[in-house]
Amino acid sequence: MYKSTLYIASIALILLFSCNTNNDENSTSNAQPDTLVYSIENYYLESKLESKGVDSVNEKTYFEATYPRFQDDTINGYINKLITLNDNPDKHYNSMEEAGQGFIKGYEDYQKLDYSSPWAWYSKIKASVPENHKSYLGIQVYHEDFMGGAHGNYGTIFSNFNLLSKKEITIQDIILNNKMDSLTLVAEQIFKENEGIDSLQNSFPNYFFEDGKFSLNNNFLLQENSILFLYNIYEIKAYVEGVTKLEIPFSKINNFLTPQAKEILGIK
Repeated sequence: MYKSTLYIASIALILLFSCNTNNDENSTSNAQPDTLVYSIENYYLESKLESKGVDSVNEKTYFEATYPRFQDDTINGYINKLITLNDNPDKHYNSMEEAGQGFIKGYEDYQKLDYSSPWAWYSKIKASVPENHKSYLGIQVYHEDFMGGAHGNYGTIFSNFNLLSKKEITIQDIILNNKMDSLTLVAEQIFKENEGIDSLQNSFPNYFFEDGKFSLNNNFLLQENSILFLYNIYEIKAYVEGVTKLEIPFSKINNFLTPQAKEILGIK
């Protein structure tokens, strides 16, 4: 599955950890009587080093995270893996604390180099639960960071968790194997409509699709009436174009859904 970068690299400085009752409107506004209850936890870690840049966005480098905590350890372990992901194969963090310490250490080590950046860094992570249903959770992890350069980076990761099997839901769990190409064709037509592209056009020269051929990624969220795909910055467009959302109604792909998908989603 596609996962956006989280630029978190290892030493503890300041630790502030708090927990409060969930009042997240996005997470609970559509809650059903049998949906899971969770709390919201916050983590903040700040470097003691002052920024050298007079035009720095913030005075000190910091790492900040907000994420849900359930009463189920399996769910918490799954979310923990999502929010501590990074693209460095030599780095692995077991907790948010380790991730924060790694980010701060990365900044402070960088400041010791001759070509260090005068600007302070920051990393923000916010995990939420936009879909909270009896049979599954839809989880969204938004990250934003700045590590010097012309601009910062940001991205959103979607994941879906089967509460019955206690496993991540993959696209193969949702779409029949012999209907994957059909799903792509439907998605392509919706994409063309959204982007104002001629329906007869077969190539996408102005996008970053491999070989100019449309394709879906694995970054999707199961919603009540649709499946939402999201392409992050640089994935299919330039940074300035931002993210691209592609929503496919289940009514258009009902015949493509697996029996498992229909059970999870409550579709007949």
